[in-house]
Amino acid sequence: MKQVCLLIFVSVLKATGLLAQTSCATAEYYQIAIKADPSLVGKATYARGTATSIALDQTTTNGSVSNAALSIIKIPVVVHVLYNTDAQNISDDQIKSQIVALNQAFRHQHADTGMVQAMFKSLAADTYIEFELASTTPKGYATSGITRKKTSNATFGMDDKIKFSSQGGEDGWDSEHYLNIWVGNLVGGVNGYSSVLGGDKLKDGIVLNISAFGVGGSAASPTNKGRTAVHEVGHWLGLKHIWGDYYCGTDEVDDTPQQSAATRGCASGTVTNTCNGVTNAIMYNNYMDLTYDACTNMFTIGQRTKMRALFAEGGLRNKMLQTSALSGSTTVEPIQTVSLSTSVKLYPNPTKSQLTIEVSGIDFSSGTIASIYNTMGQLVQQVTIRSQITAVNLVATKPGMYVIKFAKQPNSYKFVVN
Repeated sequence: MKQVCLLIFVSVLKATGLLAQTSCATAEYYQIAIKADPSLVGKATYARGTATSIALDQTTTNGSVSNAALSIIKIPVVVHVLYNTDAQNISDDQIKSQIVALNQAFRHQHADTGMVQAMFKSLAADTYIEFELASTTPKGYATSGITRKKTSNATFGMDDKIKFSSQGGEDGWDSEHYLNIWVGNLVGGVNGYSSVLGGDKLKDGIVLNISAFGVGGSAASPTNKGRTAVHEVGHWLGLKHIWGDYYCGTDEVDDTPQQSAATRGCASGTVTNTCNGVTNAIMYNNYMDLTYDACTNMFTIGQRTKMRALFAEGGLRNKMLQTSALSGSTTVEPIQTVSLSTSVKLYPNPTKSQLTIEVSGIDFSSGTIASIYNTMGQLVQQVTIRSQITAVNLVATKPGMYVIKFAKQPNSYKFVVN
């Protein structure tokens, strides 16, 4: 997940757009967000406080919750892939590997559970929270839970452009019923960040770098076990960094030992620190520290209670339990047709391996089908156009002249493969 998460002056962040040597940028994102909207401080505090009060109502006298009393919470996920190059257009398999990693971590069922430090084993918790790619869109149509968009943005920063179609990103789905995960090429050093609890619903969700997402593919060591997403979802569910984002701070969870600062790299054995004159072992293998993926492996009982409380009646995430996003709709979304007034550009033309289709003047929300035919009138390929610019892979296409036609539109457009 994460190498080091340093608090930097907001002015520097805004001026450079870079976070040198950082990885989880949630704390920095929070500082930028509250500078733009100071009311977010109160909203986030209220949301956490509400969760705490609900959590206390759920606990037994010793502060724990019996596993037998817990029901499984299913969170519908939609992954928005924003790619500038074909290499950034990560595979469905890589996306599915991230869902597996989330489930293994939140259910405490991965192979690394045996690496939990002996002194903390009794605190390691199965949160009974699971994740599943949505099968139904907000409009009730069938979906894979994945959206893809070719973008002209080479990188994305912490300005949330990745979350809006009008700014080169992709609009999120209803955040009261879906966990939105945006994946793209983030500015140097940033592996991910989470929205502010209780903040703008249009920005609600987590953002991840393609190099810190899933297992395999573009995921690169030391963020190649899918645990950056685990960490950021922890933030999305109200957890702070384990050191509370300031020296010897508090994460507002009773069973995590006080920690002076973030843990860097991959610690082993017993590591101690001293806060307020008290020396104790630190929980560097907690998902909310900044230890490398290979060395994180647990949430605590207290963290579980904190996260689950958001789904209780009156909690910020309660409506997610009432969603139809996992109902498995079989209704196919209707195709958006292209009008005669639509502007279509094809380039480069001639081309060798890739053709860019640029279309303006239509609503892309439902998609429109572009069909490619050879000079014999045979259908060679079909592409769903969901954004103004779409890249078509023609590596396997033989040299010659081809024609593109759009659904229910009489005009055709020629291009040459050489």
